[in-house]
Amino acid sequence: MKKIGLIGYGKWGKILYDKLKIFCDIKFICRSKDSYLDKLDQIDWVVIATPEDTHYEIVKNCLSNGKNVFCEKPLTPTYKQSCQLFDIAEQHKVKLYVDDVQNFRIVDYKLEQNNFVERKKNSKNSTPLDLFFKLAYHDFYFLYEHIKNKKIKDVEILNTTKNLNFKVLYDNFNIEFLYDVYFDGKEHNINSVSIDGKDDIVLKMLQKVFNEDVDFDYNKKISLFANKYIETIINYCK
Repeated sequence: MKKIGLIGYGKWGKILYDKLKIFCDIKFICRSKDSYLDKLDQIDWVVIATPEDTHYEIVKNCLSNGKNVFCEKPLTPTYKQSCQLFDIAEQHKVKLYVDDVQNFRIVDYKLEQNNFVERKKNSKNSTPLDLFFKLAYHDFYFLYEHIKNKKIKDVEILNTTKNLNFKVLYDNFNIEFLYDVYFDGKEHNINSVSIDGKDDIVLKMLQKVFNEDVDFDYNKKISLFANKYIETIINYCK
């Protein structure tokens, strides 16, 4: 049984805790501002579910202390910082894995000439630009195999006021992304079940990561790709 430390105990941290306690020995739980460095000798893996702007320092500290890290997405808000953390993991010969839960769904996806991706976020505080990391990030790494070698021809920004809506044009196809922010004042359950109705994909991901039954190099590629893709689209928004 893996010995785990959980840093971050907000809404998503609590969800991860409920999954981790099924098959892990959770040695400690800290919030982002709590002391954790003196607890690292108790564990094999650190799970980080703090706000994204805190990830860089926390992940760096854990890796530098020789601990394997599972981090919620995005690893950092920038491609440069994310590259630095993967380099630190390699230097200290430890594992670093970034949440890619959408890749654990059973989905057969094929690109056509015109493609449409739509997601909605129930949030009181999210702005349209927040949705790059809250929603779009998942779609970018999920589409990695389809677009990794494709050169972006142009990006049409359709809306960044109320919603986040943009179209990415390639030579032979395009993908329109629509992300909608709304707030109905209600709590909504996290959809952790695959579309086949059987697998809890969050639990499945965590079990495979801690059993090292995943491709860590591939996770690095798609994580950095998503970071870079977001920066590319944001540059078109300016």
